[in-house]
Amino acid sequence: MLRYCLIILMLIISCSDSKKLNINGYWVAEYRTKILPNGMIQNCDPTTVLLRPIYFRGFQIANDSINYYLSIYTCNKWTREKFHFELTKDSIIVYNNCNQIFTSHKIYSIDSNNMALYDYNDYDSILTCYKKLDLRQIVPPDCDVIVLSSSGCFGSCPIDDIAIYNSDSLSYFGERYVKNIGYNKGLFKFPKEELKLIDLQKYDSAYYAGPTDNEEITLTFAKNGKIIKSISDYGHSAPIEIQWLVDKLRNIDQYRLEKIYSPISQVFINLHSYNFRKENMIFSLTKAESFYLFELLNNGAITKQNFKPTYVVDFNTDYIYSPSYEEIDNDPYNENARIQINKIETDGQYYQFHLRDKKSFIVDLGFNFIQLNHLDKRLTKINK
Repeated sequence: MLRYCLIILMLIISCSDSKKLNINGYWVAEYRTKILPNGMIQNCDPTTVLLRPIYFRGFQIANDSINYYLSIYTCNKWTREKFHFELTKDSIIVYNNCNQIFTSHKIYSIDSNNMALYDYNDYDSILTCYKKLDLRQIVPPDCDVIVLSSSGCFGSCPIDDIAIYNSDSLSYFGERYVKNIGYNKGLFKFPKEELKLIDLQKYDSAYYAGPTDNEEITLTFAKNGKIIKSISDYGHSAPIEIQWLVDKLRNIDQYRLEKIYSPISQVFINLHSYNFRKENMIFSLTKAESFYLFELLNNGAITKQNFKPTYVVDFNTDYIYSPSYEEIDNDPYNENARIQINKIETDGQYYQFHLRDKKSFIVDLGFNFIQLNHLDKRLTKINK
């Protein structure tokens, strides 16, 4: 890694040739490094990129515009608009849409595929090093739905679940600190632009950074009932390409949505992530996977088909938020939601809901969700 860093940082070119550079493309911060007085590099630690503001972790350059693909507060409002920028002899200067300097960085080195920028304008010794994405090397996910769920935080972070379909439709459940409370439907353009930058094969299944009490975002990419990949991101520490997608989807709450009623939504939607128990074994779904299963159940068929259940579904309560004083004595963590359900049994395809009022109904998914996704491989022994 050190040798790689040295090679990049040695690619210093004359800034007078900047007009000949082709710097159009998507740029991603790979690492930060410190230049010692003797010119050597102290380290090349990629995790220190997370110490920078999130909009410095990546951007798109197209001619004289720069796009951070994130919601940024400037000119007294939140915006995802492109900004104008200038490439001078020694700096990159970005202007907001009020024609004010939003940020500027001195250039250490730059070519058509790599750039190293000083973190601050006083030519300090800290550099953030960027590499241009090669879109030819990226295999975008072939999915028909993207699901995003948020856990909330010890504060007022939005708690919601979102499913975006390639038919440009969406399902949304807003639970807390959002505009649209409850189960809703609407229209939303499938994020093809953001997806073309995502190669699921190169991502881990979980990212963790930052202080405690932060929110956790879970993403699930799926097609025809099959989970392609799920990613958990605590503290906004996932790669910037994932952050671009998350930011795009999290603006959905500001759209006009239509509230929807369904029997399942009343007893199943706000029970968060689901556990499947089989004798003394258990496996869990992430919050996004759980919302995806809810969506499949909501589109399933009510049936009277008899079946032999092999799993009992349990629920996790979300305690990662701070209720208001007015809520303290009024079920602040929605624990009464599970009281409506006596038990849910399933074999993976059929799900029988046993309600507290002694009523029950069975939903047929049309396929075995557990078998299709090999979820039995997640089974672990219950610790007593």
